[in-house]
Amino acid sequence: MSTFRNWVKQHAFAIFLVLTFIISWSWYPLYLQGTVPLAVFPTGPLLAALIVVSLAYGWNGIKEWLRTGFKWRVRPIWYVIAIGFPLALTGIPAAVNILLGATPSAAGYPTSIVDFLSEAAFVFVLVALGEEMGFSAFALPHLLRRQPVLVTVAILGLTRSVWHLPLIMTGDTQWPVAILLFPTQLIFTWIFIRSGGSALMMVLSHMSIATLGSTFFTNLFTGPELTRVVWLQAAAFVIAGIVLLLTSDFWRAGSYKRDPGLEDDLETAIP
Repeated sequence: MSTFRNWVKQHAFAIFLVLTFIISWSWYPLYLQGTVPLAVFPTGPLLAALIVVSLAYGWNGIKEWLRTGFKWRVRPIWYVIAIGFPLALTGIPAAVNILLGATPSAAGYPTSIVDFLSEAAFVFVLVALGEEMGFSAFALPHLLRRQPVLVTVAILGLTRSVWHLPLIMTGDTQWPVAILLFPTQLIFTWIFIRSGGSALMMVLSHMSIATLGSTFFTNLFTGPELTRVVWLQAAAFVIAGIVLLLTSDFWRAGSYKRDPGLEDDLETAIP
């Protein structure tokens, strides 16, 4: 193994973080000029992971990274959970918001099925894959092999929150989302471990949150009522995270390594 490859491997997560923020935040000045539609380049984490895996692990590492990202052979219940939990944790707060006096409106709904499918395709390719191929297919298993589960959750929860700062600063994302991302990462980590290391479940969850949950529940509201429903969603995710910690032992040290469903890690993919 070359000295450079060994150095990249030893500092893989730190390099991934630096590249993720440089690539992702490079859009912010362009957004302020009105050149691009988002304040953050959504595929930054994916590109950062691809660079790090290529330099540290070569072609075999890329194949292992893609296997983790697109591992679809899991128990059907994990598909239900991955897609269903975002709907429950966005739908219930929407109902509570209405009970508190909010007035729902379908004005934010897509005007046609074509518009909805176009938005869903954009979210899947650029947002869900763009984020989760970095945060879930690379960073999550990388950290779980080196850190306790809750430390991993804290690191990635903070990383996701900071990554979203330009979106929060420009108002494209409500700032309570910065809190919501911590229990979301906890739930993602639970699904990843229990599904046997499938980052595809995180991709589907991200799709469910950003398309179904956002389109049909969050977008029912505007102004202060929108802020309130996001706060309610954050509370729902926090409660779900607490319940998960109290009812499951997945977070105990070493649980990731003990799980018999997990396959070889990136290190074993190196020739």
